[in-house]
This record gives sequence, structure tokens and C-alpha cells, in this order.
Amino acid sequence: LCDWSSDVCSSDLFNIVLAYNKGAAFSMLANAGGWQRLFFSAIAVVASIGIVWMLRKHHQNKLLSLSLSLILGGALGNLIDRIAYGHV
Repeated sequence: LCDWSSDVCSSDLFNIVLAYNKGAAFSMLANAGGWQRLFFSAIAVVASIGIVWMLRKHHQNKLLSLSLSLILGGALGNLIDRIAYGHV
């Protein structure tokens, strides 16, 4: 179905395009000169700490805990990508 040697995967139903984001949502601040990498990494760390605090506080609520865990996974994944690669 897809030839992953290129950055595009196409079929009759959809197209998948590999894209990197050095900024925030919709590449906001992507051309800001590099400081955004540290800024968004710091936001991810603060958000992760807040989410862990909320998980500890509301551990009896299973649905909230599941939702927060999924958000935490995304925040930590973005943090790792920003530190390791400079983009998500």
C-alpha cells in the first residue's frame, strides 16, 4: 500500500504526509529562532507535573485517571521528541 521511502503515502481513500512541527499548534512560532524548543519543553514539564499531581489526587476516579494518563503520555512523548529531535 505505501512506499515509505518517500514522505507521502497515498491510496484511493486518503493521503498520509510526514510533516515535522518545530512550533506549537499549526506550526505557530516555528520560525522563532530556536527559543521555542526550550519554551515548549518547559511547558511540557510543568504540564506533566500538574497531571501527575491530579492523578494522585483523583486516583479513585478511573475514567479521569485514564484520560489524564493518555494526556500525560502525549505530553511526555512531545517532550522527548523536542529534546531528542527538536521537533514533534
